Amino acid sequence: MNHPTPPCFTIYGRTTDRLYFVTSGDDTISVTPDVQIEVGYADLLLMRCAPVSHLEDNPLALAACRAAVAFARTHGLAIDAADAFYE
Repeated sequence: MNHPTPPCFTIYGRTTDRLYFVTSGDDTISVTPDVQIEVGYADLLLMRCAPVSHLEDNPLALAACRAAVAFARTHGLAIDAADAFYE
């Protein structure tokens, strides 16, 4: 029986199931490829970083960035959407 493969982001040849963005304070906004958004804490020092400007040819990652920015604005959070972090 074939099981559908969950969607993943592909960043610099690596796949990941979440992108993280820095907010004000110690919080992060994480976004999955199907745009499930959570606010929490992630240890970004242990993750890789991709400048969003390098993801212009990655529509799934750009959509996640836009979703994170919209979520932050709606919830009154400051967000640094210049970099996406991933495991």
